[in-house]
Amino acid sequence: MKKGFSFLPILILLLLSGCWNNSELDERALVHGTGFDINKETGQLDAYVEIVKPSPGEGETFSSNENLVLQIETETPLDGARELIRYAKRRLYFGHTRLWIVSEDLAKERFAPIFDVVRRDQMNRLNSYVFITKNDIGELFNTPTLYENLTSDEIISGLEQTKYTSEFIPVRLYEFMALNEEELETSYMPIISIIENVSGPITSIEGTAVIKDQRMVGELTNEETVALTIMLNKAEGGVVPVSKKEDEILSMEVKQSHLTVEPTLKGKDLHVSLNAELVGELGDNIMLHPEYINENFMQEVEKLIEDELKSNLRATLEKLQGIEADITNIGKETYRKYPHEWREIKEGYHEDIFPNATIDIHVTADIFHQGLINKSLNEPREKPENNPFPFLE
Repeated sequence: MKKGFSFLPILILLLLSGCWNNSELDERALVHGTGFDINKETGQLDAYVEIVKPSPGEGETFSSNENLVLQIETETPLDGARELIRYAKRRLYFGHTRLWIVSEDLAKERFAPIFDVVRRDQMNRLNSYVFITKNDIGELFNTPTLYENLTSDEIISGLEQTKYTSEFIPVRLYEFMALNEEELETSYMPIISIIENVSGPITSIEGTAVIKDQRMVGELTNEETVALTIMLNKAEGGVVPVSKKEDEILSMEVKQSHLTVEPTLKGKDLHVSLNAELVGELGDNIMLHPEYINENFMQEVEKLIEDELKSNLRATLEKLQGIEADITNIGKETYRKYPHEWREIKEGYHEDIFPNATIDIHVTADIFHQGLINKSLNEPREKPENNPFPFLE
């Protein structure tokens, strides 16, 4: 009997064969962070890369706890990546890059196009994060780390803690590009800074950059960023502190947050109703004159929190109206509700419609849990009615 032809040997050979264009790890420089600044003297880009330094020895590995920061002046990001081979002595590999930093000076120019090659190159990761900084990028990459080996990795690891605070909004590269291509053509980025702490200089996320027409036009403080997270329905946690009396602090630990936007457009007159609902637990209860935690006490604290949040939302919106840049969902919801009318107001929306909009703000706070006790610290204790040891009274 004639035996049939078997494809098994050919299949095995195909599986064992390597890629035609592969390269060994010891022939690459793995870039974890990249930064861009503008050279004020030449007008060209200053490109920075943070590279993990391989451990010495046979068959180099990338478990070293040292970083290597390189900088070069270039015309374009791609040209800079090629020119940096002269310094790194290896081809730069951006498949591990999770952090992109833009200087404030460059951000005030039309900087979004520098990410065009990043978006089109299949080697890059669109889920990497973007930041703006006021510090020197080289100094930022060389800031001592607390936990990770590389500054880039440490900054990114901190973004995983957003559920515990609402003072910053992580922005991925694909999110930034998408925001700039939407109807409003506005976006935002967290600001990364170097601050002095007890242990020395460390990196910290301090505020949010406001971006319009692909340029940075202003910034929000940490407190104003909390209001922005609420308006964007991105508040996953955080604490809202209030003062009942002088030197007395109470707070609510936010567990859930939801805000609805209801716009009404008549000609060029825009009226907006914002309705924010927050649910949380009683947090700090620092009282000089302790009170029993009952329903009346909780309602009083909820009212204080509602007033505080309403004031913060109002101040943040007024600042954005002054900057003439809507990075909230107000314009987006207006466009969705009035798509035909939007064509008439789109061109002057940020400069005319949004700054003059009438915005009503309603806040509802619900503290559903007060903790494990119903008494404040140092609250006077009542003596037992039947004291078995009267001589101790």
